[in-house]
Formats: sequence, structure tokens, C-alpha cells
Amino acid sequence: MSEKKEKTIFIICFHPLVSRNILSSPFFNMLTSVSGLKIVLVVQKIKKEFFERFYKRENVIVEGVDRKLNELDYLFKDFAAAAIRTRSRKIIRKMRLGHERWNSLRIFFWAPLVRSLIPFLFSVIIPKNRYSLLFDKYSPDLVFSTDVFNPMDVIFMHEAKKRGVRTLGMVRSWDNLTAKGGFRVVPDIIAVHNSIIKKEAWQIHKIPEKKIKVVGIPHYDKYRNGSPVSRADFCAKFGIPASSKFIVYAPIGNRFFSRNTFDKEMVLILSKIISKELYLIVRNPPGDPVDLEGIVSAGNIIIDIPGTKFSGRGSERVVDTEISPEDDNWLSATLMLCEVLVSGFTTLVVDAARFGKPAIVVGFDAITPIPKNESVLRHLEFNHFQPILKSGGVKIARSESELKRFVEEAVAHPELGLKERIEMAREQGFAQDGNSSARLLDVVLKQIKS
Repeated sequence: MSEKKEKTIFIICFHPLVSRNILSSPFFNMLTSVSGLKIVLVVQKIKKEFFERFYKRENVIVEGVDRKLNELDYLFKDFAAAAIRTRSRKIIRKMRLGHERWNSLRIFFWAPLVRSLIPFLFSVIIPKNRYSLLFDKYSPDLVFSTDVFNPMDVIFMHEAKKRGVRTLGMVRSWDNLTAKGGFRVVPDIIAVHNSIIKKEAWQIHKIPEKKIKVVGIPHYDKYRNGSPVSRADFCAKFGIPASSKFIVYAPIGNRFFSRNTFDKEMVLILSKIISKELYLIVRNPPGDPVDLEGIVSAGNIIIDIPGTKFSGRGSERVVDTEISPEDDNWLSATLMLCEVLVSGFTTLVVDAARFGKPAIVVGFDAITPIPKNESVLRHLEFNHFQPILKSGGVKIARSESELKRFVEEAVAHPELGLKERIEMAREQGFAQDGNSSARLLDVVLKQIKS
């Protein structure tokens, strides 16, 4: 039998930020340029048209599928979440974040004792062949999981393992290895953004170092080309003068509070303390509602709600969002052109630092008292945020008066702390050489050839 000449790769795209992190990065264009390669984007059925509109190519096929998850899948998700003991996991349990139903009942207190057995138990107990028609149709040579903890990515890696298909998994974000729990399926190779995450992979999760490849952050590569949107066009979008200066507030979002009064109150505080010459752009987080009742785009406040929203049956959340290449361009322009970013514990502080922009993290609870376990002070205790705090690359405002002073200093002297911001961005994004996409591509191609 002659060897199959064309190679096929499945890219699993179920987390809303994959469209930004992977498909809108230079990596995807480089991958589609590889001759003899067929790429199948596996997405939620309700999002198929979106992915076809932005990412379909001659050698790119978009397959929309339904989420075939059952109670066993969620049971193992909860089990794995209980299997590591980190500061982040402790905070998450106390804040009652996520959907760890069994965790809240403390049934899995002994999960860490069998953490290493979870992938084996998963492989034996969890049903296979849920997506056999797709595997039979394309016979993939590689399954690329863009988020190793997403339940759908896990199912596709599980199926691939059963069929002897190689798997490459990516740790999607900086908090995943300390906050998401243990692995249910361990891919053949794991790609990570930086050396911090690599260390977490082998120290916390006992992944052999030879399986871990540090590639950097692919979507940062295009940031080297400057703002994709001119200041004039950017300001025209929001109907403000081209000479306008602005600061950006990135809300924490409703999912971190039982009742989110924090974000609305922070917008009101910022609109009060900033100079009248400055505009305040409130950029909502994609896919997470923000309660800003009564606040609209008026005066010096501009509300920016990014992304394409999907709702109803088949969406992962009540409101699910995808970020298009244009949305990503607007985000990078927002950070490149702003004077300063004010936020909670978000990766945008690293993005802003990548552009050399000052970032201020709010370290107080605004006006309305917040339950102790939901306080923003608890947010600062997460494992993944500790390197940020140690770097000195961000300012932590502990009061309204301190926030006002930090904003004024950042606007008047943006050069202050630049060295620390650059170093923080380098530590979080690995080498700032514009070659993260090339490194990820090299990992992918080596797995296909294995």
C-alpha cells in the first residue's frame, strides 16, 4: 500500500479565544501555506458560518459538530479539578467559581492521591467513537488541541489516542495549569507560552520535560508591525476627535461575583477622577457579561463590546462570543493607542506591557461592600498573578486616591517603569522576536512527520 502523500491535521476550536490566539495569528497563515497539508477546523455547529467566513481556504475545511458531552465527562472534569492543590484552586473553591459540583460537596478530597491515574481511568471509562464519522472521513495524522482543558478538546484527544493518532496540546492561558486542575488526557507533546508554564507542567502535573515545548505567544508576532488601525480611524469609530487621548478600563466581568457592582462603580470612579481632556474606553471582556446598568456611551465614557455573539441552544454559555481578525486588530489598536490600562487580573496587562503601555491593577473593592471570598484582593492571590506582582511591571492601586495618582503619573510620564514592563512582557511571552508562530509551526510539522 502506497503511503498517503497528503497530511491532515484537526485543529480543535471550541474555546472562544482560539480564533484570536491561533487562527488570527501569523501561525495559521504559515500553516495554510504548507504544501500537501489539509487542515480541518473542528468547531461548534452554530459557529461554522463564522469560521468559514474568516478562515476557510483552499486547503482548509470547517466541520461543525454538536457537543456530545455526558455526565461522565463532567464528573471527570470535576475530579481532575480537585486533583491539584494550588493557591488558585483553593481560592476558586471559596469563590464558588466554575461548575465543580462534586468539589463543592468535598467528595473528591482524595483526588490528589490518584492524580496520576486520572488519564488512565479516563481512557478506560469514557466512551469512545463519539466523533468516529469525522475521524473515518479524514483519517487525521495529527489532532491539535488548542486548549488542553476544554471538554471537547479532551474528547477529541481521547478519540485520537484510541486510534493511534498523534496529539499536540496547547496550554491556552497563563492560569490554566494552576487553576483548571489535572489532565484528563495527556497529549504526546504540549506547547506552552513561557518557561513559567513549562515549570508548572513538570512540577505540578509531572509532565516529562521532553514533552514540553516553549513557543511563545503566536498572536504577539503581528504586534511588531505597529497599530493595524490609525489613530484617526480609531477615533472616528467612536465619534471622538482624532487628537483625543484616552485610557482603557477592562472590567473583571460578572462571573467572578455573585452580584457584580464592582465594574459599574469602577467606571464611575474613573470617569470622575480622570482629566476632562481624557476619554474612558470601557472594553468589555468577550463572552462574559458585565453589569453596567445605567451607564451608556456618553460624555467622556465609551462602552466597547467586542466580538460576534452566539446565543441559544448549542452555545457554551448563555452568550458565547468569537473574536474575528478585525476584532483582534481593534483590540491591539486600543492598547497601542491608549495612555494607560486600568484593569483587574487580566492578561491584558501583559498585552499592554508588550506595547510598552503602563497598566494599573485595581486592588480595592470600589464602593459597595463585596463578600470576602469575592474581593478583588483575593484575585491578586492567584498563582499565575504572582510573577506579575514580583516583576514590578504593573502598579497596584490600593485606594481611589492612589488610583487617581497612578493614572495621572502614567499619563504625564509614560516612560516610568518601562524597563520593568518590557521585562514582564518578555517573561510572560518568552522571546519577543516575532517568531512564536514559526516555533509553533515547527512543533506541528515535526509531529506530523513523526
